[in-house]
Amino acid sequence: MARRSFEDLSDEVTLHESAFSSFVRWVGRLLAIALVTLGIAYYVPLRRAHLGLVREHEALVADHARLGRELGVARAELAAASANRDALAEKVRAAGERESHRAAVLADARARVESKLVLLVHEGASVVVQGDALVVALADELPKGAETSEPASLAAKLGLCSVAKALVETLPGARVSPLLAAPAASAEPARWELTAVRAAKVASALESTCRVRVDRAIVSDGGPEAAGKLSLRAAVAD
Repeated sequence: MARRSFEDLSDEVTLHESAFSSFVRWVGRLLAIALVTLGIAYYVPLRRAHLGLVREHEALVADHARLGRELGVARAELAAASANRDALAEKVRAAGERESHRAAVLADARARVESKLVLLVHEGASVVVQGDALVVALADELPKGAETSEPASLAAKLGLCSVAKALVETLPGARVSPLLAAPAASAEPARWELTAVRAAKVASALESTCRVRVDRAIVSDGGPEAAGKLSLRAAVAD
């Protein structure tokens, strides 16, 4: 009887152990499922966040590269603009120096030509600076028949040679241009044609008699009060 009770107790213990082992297995399985679920729930957002950060990093790298290229282009453009600015500044400075030198040359030449004209007793001749040239006013009007006069006679009457040589001696390399004021705009075409012929005649006298280089004969509009006036113009050689 006692033995039977012991066997029953042993079976009950075995049953309890089996139930406990089953419980432990189920608990283990539940814990494993919980861990897997927790891992998935934790890993997936982290993975997504990681991928998002990777994409943002790649975008930042691309932007950095693009900005670097744009910066290089901007620097090149700035360097080119600076070079152009410096070149332009140098041109302006050089032009200013040339203009100052030209003005000084003309002022000095004017004084010397005036002194020569005084010695040559050219009454009424005046010397003015016009732009880059000296202009000497010679006569209020050409003598009658100037268009048919011989070059030597015309040159002598107007004193062309002494004035022209004073100009070219003072401004080496300069070409002399006879400057004849045109008649009024309302004048007949024949008067305009006559003025052009007279200007060409003076140019011929300068070349053949005075032996100076002539640029061209100029008929200019000096206004009604200046019609027919003769001047000689000599520009500074470049």
